Amino acid sequence: MSELALESIQNKKNWLQLGPVYVNRVRFLLAGFYIIATLGSFKTSTTLQTTSYLVGITCMFLYGGLQAYLFKVGKLNSLFPKLLIILDITVLFAVTASGLMGGSTVAADLIKSPTLYVLYYFYVVYSAFLFSKRTLLISTYYSAFCLLLILMIGYWQGVSFKEAEGLQSEKGTVAISNEVFKVLFLICFGYLTTTVLNLLNEIKNDSEEKHKLAEKERENANI
Repeated sequence: MSELALESIQNKKNWLQLGPVYVNRVRFLLAGFYIIATLGSFKTSTTLQTTSYLVGITCMFLYGGLQAYLFKVGKLNSLFPKLLIILDITVLFAVTASGLMGGSTVAADLIKSPTLYVLYYFYVVYSAFLFSKRTLLISTYYSAFCLLLILMIGYWQGVSFKEAEGLQSEKGTVAISNEVFKVLFLICFGYLTTTVLNLLNEIKNDSEEKHKLAEKERENANI
């Protein structure tokens, strides 16, 4: 294999490995945020909620640390980081689901929380760091599915889903249209992010092609 081909393969590996590194950094930052949130709500949370928060945080540090170790020893395959993003979303859902188990008022307040909604956006965005459109869309639809499950659990906890003016201020009540639009906007955002990802992939491919052409011209000049 020529030196140019080997260098091209190495450049591609660098692009693919860079994504998981940044994903893991964001993961650890989010885990740190969860720790702060858990400490801040310690007095108002139930034992089940606090335990689930701590278990979720511990899991994130454990599998994030495992990914960092595999990357360090050069044994990180391309599938593992993708699976961990799905696991990130699952942990968020599980922790949120446990938080809903405090009655209709607590569940409604949690469902209406903008922080919960924004966290799913974080996962959709950093799934794009893996440069895989398929992974991004899977993360998007899985996040939307988790949001729908949260609404179902809230309903089972006694949350009332209505449609009238001023519902957002009522205890134990959620405006159904707001939640439907949240899910739809998340899906739209996922597709919007895929267009940005496609652009980045085109830039990456164009850069690699130009690099190959420059190396080929340099080799021809040395002949």
